[in-house]
Amino acid sequence: MIAILLFGLVACKSLKNQSQQIDNQTYIQNYDLNWILKNQTTDFMIKFFKYGLLTNINTNKVDIESVMKYKSLFYDNAKLFNDLENIEESISIDKYCSVLTDFCLDKKYEIYYNETITNEFINNQLTKEINNTKIESDSSYKLKIPFEKWTNQYFSKEKSNFLTFEFPKKTSYNLTIYNNPINHEVFIINIEKKQ
Repeated sequence: MIAILLFGLVACKSLKNQSQQIDNQTYIQNYDLNWILKNQTTDFMIKFFKYGLLTNINTNKVDIESVMKYKSLFYDNAKLFNDLENIEESISIDKYCSVLTDFCLDKKYEIYYNETITNEFINNQLTKEINNTKIESDSSYKLKIPFEKWTNQYFSKEKSNFLTFEFPKKTSYNLTIYNNPINHEVFIINIEKKQ
């Protein structure tokens, strides 16, 4: 009887140790996954704020290179809010870039962002967003990132020129990114105006 009790105690202790090892392993895997997702998202958003200015830093004007860098951030069928023409609609990234290349090259277009990717955002909101987002079947995550954008002008097709707002126009957006920590792909699925 004592031998059975001792065997039972040893077996319980062994199961408890295995359970703790699995919990520790899961914690480490989740920590590594969160770290990868946070780093990839942060790096991507830095590019977004840089390329989203749509201007060549040397000339301070829109050019083909700056448009193509911006377009490279998006998934092929991505949709974004048409703040370029000051029209309340979502359009494809292709249409957005074709307006830029057809009408806006070599023109100055002033955009400013409230860059949300701060340490506080990364450690609080981004971590919460990652933890609350379900993993997709391809091991990716769709993360929503808020940001604010100010535009000083909009393009008028009628006048074939940029018109200036009396005051800079501030708009709040949600950007949805696809982030795959396995193959390190990150791109924008859509940008929608906050209601």
